[in-house]
Amino acid sequence: GTPDWYQFGEVNADQIKAHEFFHFPIPGPIHDSSKEPVYMMVGFGSLHHDYKEYAQIKGIQIIPGQSTYCDIVAAGSGKEQGILAAQAQLHFPSYLAFGDSDNDLGMFSHARYAIAMGQGSQLAKQKAHWITSSVQENGILYAWNHCDIFHHKHADQ
Repeated sequence: GTPDWYQFGEVNADQIKAHEFFHFPIPGPIHDSSKEPVYMMVGFGSLHHDYKEYAQIKGIQIIPGQSTYCDIVAAGSGKEQGILAAQAQLHFPSYLAFGDSDNDLGMFSHARYAIAMGQGSQLAKQKAHWITSSVQENGILYAWNHCDIFHHKHADQ
């Protein structure tokens, strides 16, 4: 199943802004998960905060998001590593990626075709092969109906 989300520390204005950006509720009360494994964390700072001081911590990778947050993951991990492992295990020669943030750039770099969501970061849009409408405007369905990649057979299919 889906892992639980826990709140550490008090909610601040940057966290509220990030959760409003994604239309995602703030997790419940503060939780002591000291006996549970932590696979990923999200940090909150002002828009365009420089996380350089945290990026120097050995063993982690900081990936700034589109709003007032950053993803904190184990060094050498991320979406692209998971996708590449699944791709090798399932013997898929290529994949298509949808993304909207700088944390999707690694995934985009390995994708046969990368599609950025309309609300995406400027860098994600620059690295994508195609830009669709926003999540709120059913961007994946829009891409399905309008992007040529979904309407042609390819040699690796």
